[in-house]
Amino acid sequence: MIGLALLIACTGDGTDDTSDSSTEPTGPIYPDGERILLYTGHSGEDGNNSGAGKFDNASDWIKATYGWNVSDRSDLADPLQYRVMILVDSGVKGESVYGESSVDLIVEALDAGIRVVSVVSPDNCAGTTLNGLFESLGALARYSGDGASTARVTVVGPSRAHQLTADVEEARFLESCWVESNGATVLFSDDRDVVMSVEPIGNGELVVVGDFSWFDDRDYLDDSDNQTLLGNLVEIDPDLGPLSTGTTE
Repeated sequence: MIGLALLIACTGDGTDDTSDSSTEPTGPIYPDGERILLYTGHSGEDGNNSGAGKFDNASDWIKATYGWNVSDRSDLADPLQYRVMILVDSGVKGESVYGESSVDLIVEALDAGIRVVSVVSPDNCAGTTLNGLFESLGALARYSGDGASTARVTVVGPSRAHQLTADVEEARFLESCWVESNGATVLFSDDRDVVMSVEPIGNGELVVVGDFSWFDDRDYLDDSDNQTLLGNLVEIDPDLGPLSTGTTE
């Protein structure tokens, strides 16, 4: 009996209490950078006299509201300085491919919890350059090649509750290209025509949008709840709700 008692004392009750707490999930990573990138490289749009593709008003509003600077650049260097990277109409001015070094920089950003946003114009609904990038990232969404008719305004409410759609009752888009969500979460759609989707990649998110008129200098930022949507896009605030969970629409 003494031998049995000693054996029990030495071995415990047989349960394994050697679990490694370091393997437990740590939750989403939220970026803490104080800069937003408007990326015009890879033959992207850098604005014209009509205000299309220029974002001075949005940049001023972000600076006044949050104190964050918006950088208009044609390179992806030092991606960890940003909280959001907006790829502005890549490929609209000519054939271009996101090569390995560029993809690696974007992956580095996503792994750090940075939100990557793709926007296009009606001249770039095929989104060939961006679709190639999405494939390299292992993303689900693609640009479909189709879009709204000329001058068509799409005013829609959110399709799904998400941090990006918090307090947004409706958003206004002009001549939007359509997005094939392919299992990514649909945020805004006009019936079956998807305008915006989001999906988790790494520790960040890829947001694919078929339009940028809603926040460029053509004065739609003040329409509907576009300003609130822009705020949600750059805030990435955990108090506003969960990030993407991989659920589908």
